[in-house]
Amino acid sequence: MVLSRRSGAARAALGALALGVIVSGCGAASPPPATAGPQACDPARLGPCERAITAAIAAGRTPRDAVSSYLAAREARDAADPWARLHRELSAARGGARRAAVILEGSGGPRPAAIEGLALARVGALPRPEAIDPAALLLAIGEVTGHDHVIHVRGGEALELFPRDPLAPFTAGLAPIARGDTALAHLADDLALAAQIRRAFAAAAASRYVEAAREADALAAAIAGRDPLAEPVLRGRYALQLLAAAGIALEADGTPTPTPPPHRPRRATRRTATTSGSAPPRTSAPRGPPAGAPCSRPSPPSAARRWRAPSATRPAAAPAWRPRWRTPAISSSPRASRARSPR
Repeated sequence: MVLSRRSGAARAALGALALGVIVSGCGAASPPPATAGPQACDPARLGPCERAITAAIAAGRTPRDAVSSYLAAREARDAADPWARLHRELSAARGGARRAAVILEGSGGPRPAAIEGLALARVGALPRPEAIDPAALLLAIGEVTGHDHVIHVRGGEALELFPRDPLAPFTAGLAPIARGDTALAHLADDLALAAQIRRAFAAAAASRYVEAAREADALAAAIAGRDPLAEPVLRGRYALQLLAAAGIALEADGTPTPTPPPHRPRRATRRTATTSGSAPPRTSAPRGPPAGAPCSRPSPPSAARRWRAPSATRPAAAPAWRPRWRTPAISSSPRASRARSPR
C-alpha cells in the first residue's frame, strides 16, 4: 500500500487539520481564569460560579480550577449531592485504559455489559443547575477527570459526550454531543469508533500520515455495516471526510490497467442485401471491348436505337421539336404600318 497525498488546497487543509488536532489536544494546558481559585465558589450562592464556568466554556476553554471549586462547594453544602458524588467516582476511575465512562442516572434501568477498562458510575437523579446546562456540566466534569468519552444514560435516553473532541475545531461551535438511544446495545462499537477517530487525528497531528491513513481505513470498515444516520456514525463519516480532504488515504500499489473503449461496429458503406420489393443491387458492365475483339471505332448509334419505349417507371420522353410561332411586332409608327401594308 502507498500513501496518497494531494497538493495545493489539500496541503492547506492538512495543515489546518493538524493545527486543529494540536489545539484540541492541548485543552488541558489552557490557562485558568483569573478569578478561579480553590475557594472561589460560595456554597450558598452557586449561580455566579455556574455563570463563570458557562462563559469560559463558550470561550473555548474549560476552567479546571473553577469546576473543581464548584463541585467542592456543592459537596460542602450537601455531602450526598449527586454531582459531587459523580465527580468523586469519575476521579477514582481516572486511570482507566479506555478513558471512557458510563453514567447511569437514577435507580434501576439497564446495566451495560462489562467491558475491560470502562468506568461505570451509578448516581441518583442529577438536579438541574441554576445557570449552566447539565450536558455542559457533564462535559466539564469529564474533562476535569481525564475522560475522552462519557455516555450518560437516563431512562430510555442516552447521550454520548466527548470532552476533548478532536473534531471540535471543525464543527463551528457545535457541542461535542451525539444522541444515541441505542448506545448500550452498540456500546463496544461506539467506544471503538470514538477511539479510532482520536487515534487517526492524533497520528495526523504528529505527522504520522501512514498510521493515520491506516486508522482511516479501519474507521471506514467500522462504519460500513452501521446505520448511516446514527449520530455516532455521522461523526465517523465527518472524520473520514476531513481526512480525505487532507489527502490522507491508502491506495493500491501499481498503476491501474486502463479500461478499453467499448467496441463500435463500423458503418456499412455498401448495400449488400435487399428487402422484398426493393431494387436489386446495381452491377456495372465491363468497360471496353471484349477480349479478342478488333480495336475499331464503333459506328454511331442510329436514331432507332436511340429511341426507347416508355416504361411504367420512366416517363415518356418529350418530343425533340416544338412549334415555334413568330408574332409580328406591333408598332404605332405610321411608317412601319405603310411598309407592311400591301400595295
